[in-house]
Amino acid sequence: MPRSVIEYRCLLISPSDVKEERDVLTNVINHWNAQIGDSLGARIELLRWESHAIPDISGSPQEKINEQLLYDCDFAIAVFWYRLGTPTQDYESGSIEEIYKLRESGKRVLVYFSSRPVPQDALKDHQFQKLQEIKNKFQTEGLLGSYSDLANLKEQVPLHVTRVVTDLLSKDRTDIAQFSQPAPMTLPRPDIRVKVQGGFVMSALNKPLDIITHVSHPKIGIWGHNYLQLLVLKVVLDSILWYV
Repeated sequence: MPRSVIEYRCLLISPSDVKEERDVLTNVINHWNAQIGDSLGARIELLRWESHAIPDISGSPQEKINEQLLYDCDFAIAVFWYRLGTPTQDYESGSIEEIYKLRESGKRVLVYFSSRPVPQDALKDHQFQKLQEIKNKFQTEGLLGSYSDLANLKEQVPLHVTRVVTDLLSKDRTDIAQFSQPAPMTLPRPDIRVKVQGGFVMSALNKPLDIITHVSHPKIGIWGHNYLQLLVLKVVLDSILWYV
């Protein structure tokens, strides 16, 4: 049976060191759609640049990702471990650019940092140092999520995503209801002034058996007895019987 489902587009943001997390989150969202989303009448389309972006050399990779995916999404999930990502023209990395652009447009971004042990070589890398600086900055600007392993991430994300989607549904369904609610209409009162002329045939019990009449209306004119007879019959009979 056909039914209405509202779809939300969620951008998956991350550098290249969390490939496992990206695959896990794809499965998490698929399961969410089948279980929770189906009950809510909602669906999440998880946007990954690997599957949703198309080749385009008319601009930088980040510009094309922004045009094709970023500006059209409703919220985002960002995941970090020990890398920050490749710098862009104006931001520390593509992931950071996506987060800030979404925030500027009023979109919600769920940001998670992994607390798993970091490879020793990565500790000396400038990527790890820059990531810690960004993390400290984010902590002063909002609430961050943390996960200890992939299983822990799988536990948290469905709960958090459900909260985001229910908030979006509440707003969108209210907007839809207001848009579809018809405006109240005030119709003019009809002019029902009717003048009846004619006579009637009496029975042996002095009761009217039939009406022979013509009807006139001040705006319409005179109608023969075939018009409006059914409409005025009860009114006329009730008036006559009151006097009989």
